[in-house]
Amino acid sequence: METTERDYFKILGTLKQVQRDAYRDIINGALTVLITLAFSIALIYILTLVHGGTNSGLISVVEVLISLLVFYVSISRLALMFWNSWRITVYPRLPLEHLNNKSHNARLYELLKREDKVVRKVANLIALSITLIYLQFSGKISVLTSLIEVPRIFASEPVLIFLPLHVIVLFSIAHDIPVLAVLREKIRNELDEVKILVERSRCPICENVIPKKSIHCPYCGARIEEKGGADEE
Repeated sequence: METTERDYFKILGTLKQVQRDAYRDIINGALTVLITLAFSIALIYILTLVHGGTNSGLISVVEVLISLLVFYVSISRLALMFWNSWRITVYPRLPLEHLNNKSHNARLYELLKREDKVVRKVANLIALSITLIYLQFSGKISVLTSLIEVPRIFASEPVLIFLPLHVIVLFSIAHDIPVLAVLREKIRNELDEVKILVERSRCPICENVIPKKSIHCPYCGARIEEKGGADEE
């Protein structure tokens, strides 16, 4: 019984830590977008002052690169914001006041971090692909090809530049999807072992979520009847 409750609290602590990480990542993502935008505006302003307001080729190239940077950062952070929002809401509301911050399941946390890393990679690759599409069809590619020496065939057919890049991105995503599926299955197995997501009970006195087969409530100490003592969700 003690082992079950200990595992239960470790799982709760791990999920709560993941939710904290997700909140922090959302804030960091918003700050990244703001910092990128501020840096881009400042850089263009400085270059314009240095060149006396003339529309030189260097400024044109920098403007294109900065617009691509802002576009990529915005799209990728938006995708990660949705991912982190899912991480926050997918798990049940947890009784924070009873959790020990040092209590966690190291294996589960490692699996969740690996899953987060793979999802971030996929999201960034998708954002990169969208940015390349934006570059290809926005006319900005013509600005670059007019200022940079490229073979005529690539200047006249930009798709020959972008198609191999899209293929590489898609191959990388295709490689990561099975990895993500395996990680999700391992995470599900870890959660099922303590039956937090599949089977839960509530203490009839304090109404906190408790392990299904608890004899006493770990929060208020009330004795839980084996039959009908705890309300099933």
